[in-house]
Amino acid sequence: MKKAIILCNTYYQILVALQLKIKFYRDECVIILISDHSKNTLDLTKKIKELKIFTDVLFIANKSRYVGGNRSFTCKISNLLFEIISKKQLPDNLIKNVDDFLFFNLDLYTHSLFATLVNTNPNIKCIRFEEGILSYNFPLSRRKSSILLDFLRKFFLRKPILIDRLNDFYCFFPELYEGKLRAHKIPKIDTKELKPIIDKLFDIDLSVYKYKYIFFTSVYDFDVPKPIGEFEVLKKIRDLVGNDNLLVKVHPRDRRNIYSKEGFHLDPNTSVPWEAILICAKITSCIFLSVNSSCLFSSKIINNSAGVSAFVYPLCNVDNDPTAIVTVKNIQYLLKNTVSNNWGKISVVEKIEDVLTL
Repeated sequence: MKKAIILCNTYYQILVALQLKIKFYRDECVIILISDHSKNTLDLTKKIKELKIFTDVLFIANKSRYVGGNRSFTCKISNLLFEIISKKQLPDNLIKNVDDFLFFNLDLYTHSLFATLVNTNPNIKCIRFEEGILSYNFPLSRRKSSILLDFLRKFFLRKPILIDRLNDFYCFFPELYEGKLRAHKIPKIDTKELKPIIDKLFDIDLSVYKYKYIFFTSVYDFDVPKPIGEFEVLKKIRDLVGNDNLLVKVHPRDRRNIYSKEGFHLDPNTSVPWEAILICAKITSCIFLSVNSSCLFSSKIINNSAGVSAFVYPLCNVDNDPTAIVTVKNIQYLLKNTVSNNWGKISVVEKIEDVLTL
């Protein structure tokens, strides 16, 4: 029996992990690790464990240690040392003889976990999986600390490093992938198969999707050094279409309360992946708006009858953040691609008043 570990940092990654388990590892030993990078993941971890889909389910509270700029100097140094010396990250019975290690994020914890796993299986296979369709052609970028420590592990300690073992990429649309890894197709989500699972994991209030416009926020106003001005654009859209016609689905990692203070109508299903909501219901009469959220593509991929979608990135200062620039380029590539032409109407708003003509 094959043994795999799947590391998940977001709700979407958990959804993909469920699909991977069902389609590729149905009868195999699969351990899922769920971090605290998104809100309410501890409760979700408990629910997933109760379903007994995975061999084991673990909650990993590593955000304060591995993510963000508020960590102490001592913490940063200790984390780097952990990666070099392969400090044990999990109990022995879980890390022993893992065949496949699956993940999306190439952060320090992922590198550290690989350093632990490779000690018990030198032939471990590393597999990256998608984080939404806009993640396909992001470069395999790593932090400077990881690059330095990979160099030290490889050339001074003669130990394996993750990037050398990473050869495969699992995604729903391999024909859209242009990277260096081998792309493998994840079968399309069967809504009938996943819906019973989603119903048990999330308490979804479908009654809120009565608004004409739904705006999906991004990370580029709170998780970047220089915000791109998304919140100001959102307020302009609200002034244009009317507050009672607009619902805001806040990004699950956004812990700010600026939206409620401003009086926006907020989607109570913040902690539910949009893709999971689409599995449970057909939302056809709404106009979906976002600066650069892949949810606009998901609405078409999972539910072809979903309403009109429009990106509003020209209204923001996307040049403020290099990652936002890459995301916009990926959106433009997808909108021109022949595959995405079958996904219905997805447009780009160049002027704020164009929102009214969608």
